[in-house]
Amino acid sequence: MAKRHKVFAYLKKRGTQIAMLQETHLTEIEGKALQRRWRGQVFYTSFSAYARGVLIWVRAGVPFQRTSSVIDPKGRYIVIMGRLDGRDVALMNIYAPNTDQGEFLTEISRGLADYLV
Repeated sequence: MAKRHKVFAYLKKRGTQIAMLQETHLTEIEGKALQRRWRGQVFYTSFSAYARGVLIWVRAGVPFQRTSSVIDPKGRYIVIMGRLDGRDVALMNIYAPNTDQGEFLTEISRGLADYLV
């Protein structure tokens, strides 16, 4: 937990508006705790406390409105669709495996094709 606080303090100090973190290793309980603690919007995947996990943080005050999302149950990617400054955007954080990357990328492109048209 101390590492997460240090990362968050660093992001705030640098004036980060949107951050994408990987290998967050969040459990569902930890993810909900981050949503309460970190000001702004926190979108995350949870898989286990020992592997995977990605997170997208949108700082408070950034005019982002989520319209839909796609969250991988295996904790490897998250896609948040919405509006930012009046424009449609897709925020994507993808953590590809070290093996079978071609298979993974084919799977993810098929899964996301309907959302990103």
